[in-house]
Amino acid sequence: MKKVFWLMAAVVFCSFGFIHSAIAEERATVEEIYEMCIKAANVLEVLGHDALSEFNNPEGEFVWKYS
Repeated sequence: MKKVFWLMAAVVFCSFGFIHSAIAEERATVEEIYEMCIKAANVLEVLGHDALSEFNNPEGEFVWKYS
């Protein structure tokens, strides 16, 4: 149950990053969004609440293309 929570949290946080990256020229594919969410879930598992600063960083790796 805990992993499901973290995965859902990653999806939510990733979606914020995708929304704010509207300046990108290229749209993200469903597969890319899925892969980024899995990556975010892994970061959450390792860093816990400290990962939030990375998700909110407008210049971070989780802000790219838009969906």
